[in-house]
Amino acid sequence: MMNNPTLSVQIIALSSAHNAIICALNSLSQRGAWQ
Repeated sequence: MMNNPTLSVQIIALSSAHNAIICALNSLSQRGAWQ
């Protein structure tokens, strides 16, 4: 694989955003927002 720092930063940002979305969905479902 090529060492592309810009791509690495984008992947880290995407995974951080994905984790934030998962945490938000988990907290919403724990409050019963989906019921």
